[in-house]
This record gives sequence, C-alpha cells and structure tokens, in this order.
Amino acid sequence: MTVARPRTYWHPILLVSFVAPLLGCSSSSSSNGGTGGSGSGGSGGAGGGGALDLSGFGQSYKLTDNEVSGWVQAAAADSFSLYDSTNLWEKIDGPADGYISRGMKFAYYETLDGPGDLLNCVLVAMAFDTAANAKSMVDYKVDLQGATTPIPGYDTSVALGSEALTGLTAYASFGALYLEVGVDGYGFPPDLDQASNDAAAFLKAMEAKPKL
Repeated sequence: MTVARPRTYWHPILLVSFVAPLLGCSSSSSSNGGTGGSGSGGSGGAGGGGALDLSGFGQSYKLTDNEVSGWVQAAAADSFSLYDSTNLWEKIDGPADGYISRGMKFAYYETLDGPGDLLNCVLVAMAFDTAANAKSMVDYKVDLQGATTPIPGYDTSVALGSEALTGLTAYASFGALYLEVGVDGYGFPPDLDQASNDAAAFLKAMEAKPKL
C-alpha cells in the first residue's frame, strides 16, 4: 500500500523571516541610511551637509604645513589637540569656564614652528554657538589682556594684539569662529612689527576657512 506524503505549505511571511538571516540580511530596512552617522568619527565637517562635530571641526580648520608660508606643525606629540565643552578644563582649568559660559562648543590647540630656530605659534581656534558670542569672547579677552596693538590688514574692531615678553597674542573672530594667535620668539623687547605681521598671516589663513 502506498502512503501519501503530507504536503508542506510555506507561509510567505514565515518564508522571508526564515531565509533572510541565511542571506545575511538585516531585519530592518536599509532605507534608513544604515548604521552610519556623523559622530566623533563621522564626516560632519563644515559644508559637508551635516552638523559640525568635533572631529569635523578639527579636520576642516586645522592648519596644514606651509598653509602659512614657512610655518609647520611642531613635532611634539601634543602639538594638536581637540576639546569640547565637556573637557576643555583638561587644557585650561580655571579659564575654561569663561569660554564655555559664552557658548564655546569645540576647540583645538595647534603648535607650529616658524622659519628659523626661535619662532613659534600657539593657535587656538574655537567654534562658538553664535557669531555674537564669538565676538563677545574677543571683546572680553581684549579688555582682560589690555590688547592695543593693531594687526595689519584688520580694523581694530575685528582684531587686536596684546604684547607679551617676546611676542604677542592676537584676538579675532570671523562669524562663529573665535581665534587666539600667540606668536613668540621675536626678541626682547619683541619686534612687534614682525610679530603682528606674522599674526596677520595666521588670521588671513583662518579667515579663508569655511564660514561658521
């Protein structure tokens, strides 16, 4: 006697649920853009179509070698460092609050060596939440440091420098980008003409960066 084999019926939904894992498919739709994003390792650079993140800020605004002619990044391991409002205190403990309270979001510190053996620059670049807050930071620092040295090519309402022992520090902002350019190694007393011209070259290079 021949025994009929029972028939097996596959429900379409169950079949998809069973086969998909075998094919390595995710149960979620790929139309949501996948798992990529613009976190700290993402591509959220300025002008990149997404919100600027800390990594993107560093990539977009860091100065490369000879972007200011004759100046290159220092060889020290800590010559470039990134910070945000949660850890700026690691770099500047007490003064950090003054920046954060005015709307600082991201910051970097970059050390560059200039032509010859003595010249160096510490460049501080910060992204603020608004242009007005970046400008208020400039005004605060100019007043605090008694900055009165004009920076060539810039109105005193835009940039001013404060004399240091062997150099000067210039303060300026372009949109929501705040800058401190500390140039050093110009003798004692410092050659302020050369120092202010070098500071101006750094400001010009940063002014040409994408607008914040």
